[in-house]
Amino acid sequence: MREYKFGKTPARPGSVQFKMSEFFDLGHLPNPPLMFGLGKNYTWEMLANDRVGDCVFAGQAHLEQLWHTQFNRPIDFSDESVISDYSAVTGYNPNDPNTDNGTDMETAAKYWRKNGIVDAEGKRHQIDAYVSIPKWRFDQIATAAWLFDGVGLGIMVPDSAMKQFEQQIPWSVVPGSPVRGGHFVPVIGRNSRGNYWGITWGRIHAMTPEFIATYADECIAYLSLDILDTKGLSRRGFDLPKLQEYLKKL
Repeated sequence: MREYKFGKTPARPGSVQFKMSEFFDLGHLPNPPLMFGLGKNYTWEMLANDRVGDCVFAGQAHLEQLWHTQFNRPIDFSDESVISDYSAVTGYNPNDPNTDNGTDMETAAKYWRKNGIVDAEGKRHQIDAYVSIPKWRFDQIATAAWLFDGVGLGIMVPDSAMKQFEQQIPWSVVPGSPVRGGHFVPVIGRNSRGNYWGITWGRIHAMTPEFIATYADECIAYLSLDILDTKGLSRRGFDLPKLQEYLKKL
């Protein structure tokens, strides 16, 4: 069995100051289709998450790759580039396993916005804003994943999920299964059964809404102007000046 590492620290309620519902008129946003999502046919790398608890930074790198690839501007991240940001934020020392203690999602999001995460060529990529989503609001999770091409989901992974991952069956609730650790999963779509697609440990894996409601402890939507096309519009038709007005509030 391949090694899988955890690395998301427990959620800090209220750590993300702004909520998606405060800055977006959800009633006027388009509803996502039942099935959506990019990246299901991409080749995803572990980015060291099989030996280091860098899942938050690996997930952020995967989102950057997804955003750039859809506009034919592919970028690569390496184990070394992801670990460098993990070390910068958490103090992880590759020579000292005792320093591999995981990452707080809000702290990593703040770093991503202020400093950017570095790719394999040394270029940094930044987001412009991040907002929280209640883990039980699947309508907001789906809307944000569709509009912004991915959201960051923090989950406490039960032992049953590891067995389901090995068997390549969707994560679902198994009552009484003990939790093994915290993990970060970029949610990038939804399938015909209403299950959500996430990038985890080097591949795409599905999870049921019930699983998210039971084991998720935080969710963050990331907004990056990198997803804007050359006409100044996002793939979903958002106008740049209007987006910038939202960003002034953050």
